[in-house]
Amino acid sequence: MTTANSQGSERSEGAAPGPAPYTSLAALREAHLTLRGSGEAAAATATTPSDRIGAIRRFLTDARRAGAFLSDDGERRAAQGILDYWSGELVTLPGAKPADYKSSLLDPPDPKHATREQEQEQEQQSPTNTSDERALIRWTAFARQWNDSKRNPGYLLTGDAIHQAARFRAVDHGIDDLVTASEAAQHARRKWIRAIAATMVITVVGCAALVAFWQFWVLDNLRRSYLSELKANGSKQTHALHRWDQLQAWLPPLDASGTRSVRNIALPGIRLNSPNFAEVAFTNVSFAHGHLAEASFTQAVFSVAGATRQNDLRGADLRRTQFRGARIHSTSLFGANLYRSVFDRATLCDVDFSEASLRSASFWAVSLDDKTRESLGNTAWWQAVGWRWSMIQELANASGGDADRMAERLKHLKASQGFREEIDRDREKFRTASSGTPTALALNDIAWTLAIWGIDISNPRPAPSRLQGADPCSLQGVPGTAREAAERALCILNAADAEQKKDDLYADLVAGIKDTLAYVLMQSGPDHMAEAVKLFQELEKESPTFFNDSVETRFRYAIAQYAAGLDKAAAVKAFNAALRTYQPTHELQTLRDYIFKVPEFVDTLQKSVDGRWPSISPQEGCQAGAGGAGSAAE
Repeated sequence: MTTANSQGSERSEGAAPGPAPYTSLAALREAHLTLRGSGEAAAATATTPSDRIGAIRRFLTDARRAGAFLSDDGERRAAQGILDYWSGELVTLPGAKPADYKSSLLDPPDPKHATREQEQEQEQQSPTNTSDERALIRWTAFARQWNDSKRNPGYLLTGDAIHQAARFRAVDHGIDDLVTASEAAQHARRKWIRAIAATMVITVVGCAALVAFWQFWVLDNLRRSYLSELKANGSKQTHALHRWDQLQAWLPPLDASGTRSVRNIALPGIRLNSPNFAEVAFTNVSFAHGHLAEASFTQAVFSVAGATRQNDLRGADLRRTQFRGARIHSTSLFGANLYRSVFDRATLCDVDFSEASLRSASFWAVSLDDKTRESLGNTAWWQAVGWRWSMIQELANASGGDADRMAERLKHLKASQGFREEIDRDREKFRTASSGTPTALALNDIAWTLAIWGIDISNPRPAPSRLQGADPCSLQGVPGTAREAAERALCILNAADAEQKKDDLYADLVAGIKDTLAYVLMQSGPDHMAEAVKLFQELEKESPTFFNDSVETRFRYAIAQYAAGLDKAAAVKAFNAALRTYQPTHELQTLRDYIFKVPEFVDTLQKSVDGRWPSISPQEGCQAGAGGAGSAAE
């Protein structure tokens, strides 16, 4: 910062200092107001900006010298505020010089009028005053910009800036106007925010009240009304179930256990979450392709009357559904999803299970008639559990017979939803797999799925890309048989480089694929049994850990040994040892010709099954149920 004398020289443009014209704060203020008035009058005349700049510079020079006559701190601050005001005014005018941007400070008090103590206090306060002076110039300029922009709201202050500028509102009316407008805008903004917040609170509370009203009054009354209609007969039952389906997202699971009967209902595609129909009597109902997962039909009765020939549950989603102790007559479950459904101690008469998914479904102690047993042959019945030994023998042997009957059963198996989902998933995995080991694993999955379903084992119809006798390692595209898939997977792993073969997982991968291929060869006919035995022997020698840990592999190896005419006593012993910890499923169907013709195998299997699923007294036969046909199987 320049000294007061040099600064004054610059401001007066070389004029020699004369006697101080202002010897009091009152005189300084009067000159200040006079200069302001002349500036407002000059705005409407032809006075040039240079004349205005010269007048302000001369005033600042004279006003600075008034400090020699002012010793009171309050008076000096007021006088300094006037200097700061005109310093800010000066820098906003066109033609301002760099020297005009320097603060103009009051001269120190004259020793004749001020004590040394006051001079020291003035010196101590000067740094703070200097900071305030600069701030005042900045806010004055900002206020003028706001005013020149026709008071554009974009120039208004916010937050802490308002508090900083408010310190100078008494010094300059322009700053005062800016702060006042900024405070008003901030108040309006806060008021708007509070209004929005209040509106949101009211909206949320209102919505919550509406939801509560809908949930605890409207829906509760609807629920009571629908349950009353369900206990009536006729069209009211259809209306009640249809409306419950539409409002299922809001209503609790339907509990119709107090309903005695449901008659003449046709609601295909109905959706009910975990409905409870325990002990309800159904007559002439159609829930085809409905979604009734986790429903309860415990001790329910399904029957037909009049011209209706079947209750229709075709393609229904009945996963984890309870049919314990139910009496089901003349009912179609064709293509239904019965995953983990329970039919324990149920009576099944003329029930069509064709193409249904029976994975992990339970049929312990059921009573079946001939028509039901015949339809079970069109499913992967071996995926279910709980079968009595006599039922296993009947279902396995029923899969044989003439070629037309076998072709019909195979057609149903290939069309079943369970098989299509599994094989489509494996084939898609193959299409998207990268070369090498991932492709081999995908091929093995295809081979294994076909093997456990007993579908497309080997010898497909010749095709341009898959000729009879062609080298499996040269084939491309999605494999058509389980044997082709397994052999191609083995080719890929055998072609791996030496470094890959050192991998710890390599031996287990090869062992798994050889196990799959051996199982496929066992299903390919007696002529291929020796090849299967050879693969099992390689497994036992090359991968003893895999062989010993896989009890199902040792179970199939024992069957292959016996069928190939090797040491039959050792094969029976190995078979019996495996059954201590392994419960065969798909092998009972796919290897039936090699199991049920060996008395030693049959005896051990029967004991194993009877121990796992003990016999109990049979339920009533089909003659006692409505629409029944044939005799009870158990």
